[in-house]
Amino acid sequence: VQPIECHVCRIYSKLTLGQTLVTPAYAAATYTPMRMALVNGLAAPQQINSDFSPRLFLLYQKIAWAEFGFSPAFLFIPLAAVFLFFMFRPGKQAFVLFSTGFSITAAELFLLFSFEIRFGTLYYAMGLLFTLFCAGLALGCKAGSRNTRLNPFAVDCLMILSIAGSLAIMAQPLRFCIAPLLFIQACLAGYQFASVLKDHQGPFAQLYGADLIGGAMGALVFGVLLFPLFGAAGAVLTLVGVKILSLYHSVALTARTAHLV
Repeated sequence: VQPIECHVCRIYSKLTLGQTLVTPAYAAATYTPMRMALVNGLAAPQQINSDFSPRLFLLYQKIAWAEFGFSPAFLFIPLAAVFLFFMFRPGKQAFVLFSTGFSITAAELFLLFSFEIRFGTLYYAMGLLFTLFCAGLALGCKAGSRNTRLNPFAVDCLMILSIAGSLAIMAQPLRFCIAPLLFIQACLAGYQFASVLKDHQGPFAQLYGADLIGGAMGALVFGVLLFPLFGAAGAVLTLVGVKILSLYHSVALTARTAHLV
């Protein structure tokens, strides 16, 4: 394995892109000799860095943690405690929505990463994608509050399929499926929230808080740990596993809803 080449502009000049995206000034400020020596000295030869497996991001995290004397255990141990709390304590409805917030928010983050990877930029489309996601949430909430054709178990199963299906966009020809997947996942999340809320006897804040806490944790854990550590496939399958954990509670909610009907 040869060292990483410092002269990025010279490499780009051999490609069709030329130096349009990477100028000499940018390369000189970003790829300094000290940084490149550090990367070449620490990067393991068997670990290949790529867009969908950003191993170097994890490496830079370790460097930053060591520089400031911070251990990631101080971050992830409390997060694991919160996860276990929602899994066993507040109730079936709270964990179903917590897992939905966790998985759907992380899946949205993966789709945004994938959009930038496949189309080269996210800046111009960020507003449109965010609007599409919010529109899906609103439409799903409206549908979930009006009918019960899809029970919590069925919605969970559809979420698992849609999250796992996100891996298909790693294929270049399927990059145009990013926006539809984003909208579909938002619709399912909104539908489940509204349908679960209808049968909830406690305060609204309990379920809403569980959903928001799950979303915050999903974005943090996916962006900082899962995606750099496991790559796209491993990270997305972890999200699928989180939703599978909620199937047990979804079955109980479905049975209770059927009994009430």
